Amino acid sequence: MPVYVVHHRGVMQRFDILYLSDLRLTADDVHTALSAQCRALAGAGYSVGLLSLWSPAAQARRAVHPEVRSLWETGQLALVDPQRPIEARLAVACHPVLFAHQPQRRIRITCYRSLLLVPEGPEDGLGRPRFDPSVVLANANDLLGDDVKLVPVSPQVRNGMADVWTGDVIHEVDWAGVVDADLVGERSLLLETPSSIGRIGASDPSLWPDDPYQLLHAYPNGTDVAVRILGALPPMIDEMPANWTVVPASRQSEQSFLQSLDCYVYFHQSRHVEGYGYPVLKALAAGAVPILPSSFRAQLDGAAAYCRPKDVLRLVGEMRQDKKRVGRFREAAQAVLRERFSPEKHREDVRTLIGSPGTSRSRAIRRKRRVIFFSSNGVGLGHLTRQIAIARRCADWIEPVFVTMSQAVSILESFGFLCEYIPHHRHLPCDITQWNRSLANEVRELAAFYDARVLIFDGNAIYPGLEQALLGLPTCWRVWCRRAMWRAETGAASIERGQVFDLVLEPEDLAKQFDRGRTQRDRHRTQRVGPIRLLDQTEQLSREKARKELGLDEKGLAILVQLGSGNTRASHDFCEEICAYFEAQSDVQTRLLEWPISAGEGGPGLERLRTYPISRLLHAFDATVSAPGYNSFHDILAARLPSVFVPNENPIMDDQLARAHHAAVHGYGLVIRESDPYKVRDTLDQLLDPVSRRGLRSAALKFRVQNGAEDAARLLEQLVLTERCDQDHRDELLPALAAGAA
Repeated sequence: MPVYVVHHRGVMQRFDILYLSDLRLTADDVHTALSAQCRALAGAGYSVGLLSLWSPAAQARRAVHPEVRSLWETGQLALVDPQRPIEARLAVACHPVLFAHQPQRRIRITCYRSLLLVPEGPEDGLGRPRFDPSVVLANANDLLGDDVKLVPVSPQVRNGMADVWTGDVIHEVDWAGVVDADLVGERSLLLETPSSIGRIGASDPSLWPDDPYQLLHAYPNGTDVAVRILGALPPMIDEMPANWTVVPASRQSEQSFLQSLDCYVYFHQSRHVEGYGYPVLKALAAGAVPILPSSFRAQLDGAAAYCRPKDVLRLVGEMRQDKKRVGRFREAAQAVLRERFSPEKHREDVRTLIGSPGTSRSRAIRRKRRVIFFSSNGVGLGHLTRQIAIARRCADWIEPVFVTMSQAVSILESFGFLCEYIPHHRHLPCDITQWNRSLANEVRELAAFYDARVLIFDGNAIYPGLEQALLGLPTCWRVWCRRAMWRAETGAASIERGQVFDLVLEPEDLAKQFDRGRTQRDRHRTQRVGPIRLLDQTEQLSREKARKELGLDEKGLAILVQLGSGNTRASHDFCEEICAYFEAQSDVQTRLLEWPISAGEGGPGLERLRTYPISRLLHAFDATVSAPGYNSFHDILAARLPSVFVPNENPIMDDQLARAHHAAVHGYGLVIRESDPYKVRDTLDQLLDPVSRRGLRSAALKFRVQNGAEDAARLLEQLVLTERCDQDHRDELLPALAAGAA
């Protein structure tokens, strides 16, 4: 469980060092640096806080950097509350784009020294603007005080800063990266033919040479060298040379890859300004000799070899002939890492600024914050179940408030959640336009009444009234929990209206290989987590206990039939045929699951089971006949339960047929379609065959079904403690801001 420091109104949050960052930044190694620095400082006894900001100017991914996340999960870093007073001896802002705009609301920070790190220039390597230097400095001074110092992270960055800012605001010492990995002690000095050269890949063209001609000189084709690249190839290359090997990033760790290289060859576009240069620093630590442009000389001195791209092959050949030269490079690398980039050096720099660690620490006083979980009507329980799964895993300082159109409100009450019910227009004698107008007013009123910091919506249809409501909630984070596997021909209007959300949270679908829906083309704003499931494995009853609770014979064959709520099935006769088959099996114990919101009853003669959630009791059964809805499908696969999938092919449903086909292709499920009722008996006979069931279970074991509900809950908690910095983009915010300041 992540460790957060959240405080009552007016209680000061005190830290030795306060970092400020947008946790989604993809800028050059910003969060690799932050993580290494935090570990070094926390290890020396400094208290470290992190203020999470959201800047629309950031070139940002949706995932939080895993190293940063691990720090607050292990308590080395406290995620602070932006709406509580913060006091820090030193404030360190990680990137200028954080201050491209003002915060929406006042953030009360008292700091005695404040630094704004500059890891890259105001333009990228292609000449495109990143930030306005004058605006950035003015906004930083507004938030952190009037004496913010700009700190370059490398000599390369410092060289370009004088053209942008006047010298009196530039700090005299660079804020270098921290490398806390030891050099590999036992490394061969050989560089045999072919020598192994390479680099970590990048999709950004500015991180490669200017043109294909220079690229193929820096990473030459030939028998003297073997070129290895970890991750992405350069965008400008059409055909990969024969001596190149591309290693997928998922197949080999960075450390292992770097240890496999004799030389780390890194050239970038001439206009690119290198920041921390972490790949090069990591190569030094791994014992690979860097071959670099001369711009790195001020940063690394004799720890690297410097040349132009056309001279790489000659330089590698010279090192093969002079092994002592390689040894000297590695000795120099040890000295440079120790003197300029070690944790000890970073602690010394901080000690020079603020002295030794303070004795006071922030108290972890938690104040409740509310998150609204809003779900659409639905013909089943999928939307509501996913939201319950996330809500029950939120930290105890998060108070979930459910607003739902589902008629299964009693389920929420059984979990002890506070809930509000809004009837869907299908259940009201009203005009749809009027209903949408009322929906917009009601959602806005609920968000204001509960003072919600986040509203998370789970549903496929983005109602016009919901869109209007969210546009009127600029200080509330707006999240769309959107499962995939849409039908190819549906969803265009909802995808368009979905632009109103700040973030799209997508629970993984293990049948994604067969996904043909529109969400496949709308993933630029998507944060993906594992399949969201209500219960973890430890919460499910064992076979013995589950059978005892259900009154099933301990050794007899038991089958679960769960065909959905029945509200959208085209043919009830088809479902009754399946039930009749099991009714005739005198030696099979069959239970028919009935949904709490089922519109009718079916399967006379079968014993009905009315419980929620059924996943708690799945281990009681030897097999199941089930509709492959999102929740049922993943619960069944996680339980390794042999299955016959009966997809609901109603056009308003998700693409259950695609999930069923995935099961059939990969051998962990059989399929019956309503359009082919003549296969019912033969397919169910296969399910009752013990050899067939063993094969289905064995195939299911190949799939690892993690639960993404925990990650989704952590994401909501992070949003609650994240402040927007986009004030000048929203003129409609001014009245709210004035009220907040008062």
